[in-house]
Amino acid sequence: MADTKLNVKMSADRAKVEMEFQIQGKAVSRMALSPAALDDLIANLGALRAQMTQPIPASIEPGAKVETVVNPSWRTDIQAQGPLLAIRHPGFGWQGFLIHPEQGRTLGQGLIDIAARVEASKTAQ
Repeated sequence: MADTKLNVKMSADRAKVEMEFQIQGKAVSRMALSPAALDDLIANLGALRAQMTQPIPASIEPGAKVETVVNPSWRTDIQAQGPLLAIRHPGFGWQGFLIHPEQGRTLGQGLIDIAARVEASKTAQ
């Protein structure tokens, strides 16, 4: 198999993402993706990733390191299928999660409990 590489970078004007495919160090194809085209590619890659034989783990260990977005925009709504939680990721856009009502109550109470612990630790200092 030939030595292949994909280089990805932001365009100088930050309006597009530039991709260059190389075989044995020689560029064989280039493309520039607009934000909409990049969103489509990310969505397609995510859908394909979800179908792979090695799934993303169903749970994580307490204290595990995860990519963090500080104070993301979010919204809740009622859908025909149940409660919706939508959270905005700056790179992946709005991600929507339909949550069973009981899980919604558990999530809400968990956030309340954690917020209380954070506030208590700040006042104890």
